[in-house]
Amino acid sequence: MKSSMKILMVALVLGLTQTSNAQDNMTSKTSDVKFGIKGGINFSNMYTDNVDDENVLTGFNVGFFAKAPITSFIALQPEINFTTKGSELTYNNGFAQGKAKFRMNYIEVPLLLVVNLTKNFNIHGGPYLAYLIDGNVKNDSDVNAFDFENNINNDDFNRFDAGLAGGLGSF
Repeated sequence: MKSSMKILMVALVLGLTQTSNAQDNMTSKTSDVKFGIKGGINFSNMYTDNVDDENVLTGFNVGFFAKAPITSFIALQPEINFTTKGSELTYNNGFAQGKAKFRMNYIEVPLLLVVNLTKNFNIHGGPYLAYLIDGNVKNDSDVNAFDFENNINNDDFNRFDAGLAGGLGSF
């Protein structure tokens, strides 16, 4: 980790999962692995050494999953997702006031434990690993001379991210 920029992303996946089943049989056998498409929203933040005002940024995620039942109540769900993360910085100093938004795109691979509360509703959570693909920073200020949008230099950030994911789903 670079000492000038530490990234600890805390992403909470709150999307209601929409699935696309590759099977005609909708019964809940423990041997049936189901595949699907997942999408939702996430909330993330970026923590740095020199910034006091860190605001949560809303992003999205979309990807594929496999749900492998262990019992009729519990399943493992590995996923591969494209997800957006970042932070929003609000500033007000002697020169200008405005907002800077850092948006970063990741390929994320969570491994979730799914607990089926009912036949069509579950909660899930577990660890994830992610890899930074690219990102940008956009500044909007009350002084137009300070407005800009640039791609980030990936070398200024940690390419790998890890954390916890959790959410609600219907299946």
